[in-house]
Amino acid sequence: MEIIYNTKVKETFIEPSLFHNIKIKNNYKSNNLYDVLLKEKENKILVSLLQSCPLLYTRKTILIDIKIKHYLSGNYTCNNINWHLDGRRLTKLFDPSHDNIYHILSWGGPTTQFITFPFVSSFLNCPQHSLIVPLQLSLMPFYSLSPFLWHTYGELHWHKCPLILSPCSRVFIRIVESNYLKQIKLKN
Repeated sequence: MEIIYNTKVKETFIEPSLFHNIKIKNNYKSNNLYDVLLKEKENKILVSLLQSCPLLYTRKTILIDIKIKHYLSGNYTCNNINWHLDGRRLTKLFDPSHDNIYHILSWGGPTTQFITFPFVSSFLNCPQHSLIVPLQLSLMPFYSLSPFLWHTYGELHWHKCPLILSPCSRVFIRIVESNYLKQIKLKN
């Protein structure tokens, strides 16, 4: 069995003043970042916040999701409540020149949890992996991301959404740099 360890999630500081008086009214799903910046151009604080993202500009497309959601106790912040990887249905060998690059930012509720030591291994592509992975991941140490920081990670970073313990409103922004994801056109 071969194990490839990935780097930890990278954190990028955001000027705290960007969060004072910020107003986010619209949800977006897989929209081109530049289209959203143009549509939101009057919302200077949001534009500044999005421009603070540590983009690498090494992929063909830059897409954005913005979710403003109200949660009740017992909800989860996403549909997949188990440990999972973004971008690929099956794990594969790391390809730093092609894999997606994710940048996420959230506040107002619990944050995403990440396995402390991101990895992929050759056994994950065998038919029995669906039995092995949940057991192995449930034993691994994990941590919760800090709010109000950009977090950059790749396709080999195992993570899961948190359980909501008390009612809250949460803002979640994800910007994806990708060579293969397709954008959804913005509605005017």
